[in-house]
Amino acid sequence: MTLTLSEIKQLPKVQLHDHLDGGVRPQTIVDLARQQQITLPSTNADELARWFYQESTAKDLQRCLAAFAISCSVMQTEAALERVAYEMIEDMFNDNVRYIETRFCPYLHRAQGLSDQQIIDSVIRGLERGREEFKVEFGVLICGIRNFADEINLQMAELACLNIGKGVVGFDFAGADLGFPLANQTKTLQLLKRHNIPLTTHAGEAANLTAIIEALDCGATRIGHACNFYNDMSNPELISATKQRILEQKIHIEINLSSNLGTGVVKSLSAHPVKLFLDQGFSIALNTDDRLMFNNTLSEEYFMFMNHYQLDLAAFKQMNQSAMRASFASAEIKSKILHDLA
Repeated sequence: MTLTLSEIKQLPKVQLHDHLDGGVRPQTIVDLARQQQITLPSTNADELARWFYQESTAKDLQRCLAAFAISCSVMQTEAALERVAYEMIEDMFNDNVRYIETRFCPYLHRAQGLSDQQIIDSVIRGLERGREEFKVEFGVLICGIRNFADEINLQMAELACLNIGKGVVGFDFAGADLGFPLANQTKTLQLLKRHNIPLTTHAGEAANLTAIIEALDCGATRIGHACNFYNDMSNPELISATKQRILEQKIHIEINLSSNLGTGVVKSLSAHPVKLFLDQGFSIALNTDDRLMFNNTLSEEYFMFMNHYQLDLAAFKQMNQSAMRASFASAEIKSKILHDLA
């Protein structure tokens, strides 16, 4: 028997793929923009929420990515960053998410002169305050951006190395994967490998299987999106070999259904490979990607998927346990959350 949305909301969950700047509350953007004298598409929170949703679900990935300029514009002070991080933890608590890995790129928050360390410290302060109040565990992923120069992303990797174990748990290459291969990021990747920084990367979102293979070759243990895994069937042997590699190496796929549908990289839920991944034994779990952009919660993601495919509690538990095992959390936190998920 499938679960209702209310039942899913009451169940403990794990979220690994959620962008901090893609999940800001609309009212918070309005408040912060007023304080900082920043012009918005609308100063009405409901209208602003609709604007973000329209920009992000126009079947245009680049248009969606451009909307981040608005949310990032208000996240340029220590107080603003701390508030957004704290509210994110509260939002996770309200959706019964027990562990969250939030990701962001400090380079995008330098506009008012904050140092990278001030930026990460502000975010972690907000997250720690939220954890103390709401008992939601967290980890931070520092993002490099695929279309940024290697020298810029190297700075982000250095920041991750300095803060690993101090709230930061890993690194992500975010942004458009099509046309921006990881081959352009050799210095950044070398530093991450040298310091054994756990790596996830957006791959196979707009690009095809070759981007996923490249991510694996670069040491990624998780792949964000991967929804174009099967979009080119001209080389079934390569698909089969890559599938076997993912299974053997226990690579986890961070699934983002509403995001993939909204940006048009997948045409319909039935066309998404998520169910095939699950049936083939892949380690997968659902995520929101950008709650502001797609007006979604993790509970709603699971309800949409499970209702469409008539899946039950066992499938739900399997995915969330897979996510926790694939997380970059400490062994202690993994054990604690897995106990909650049992």
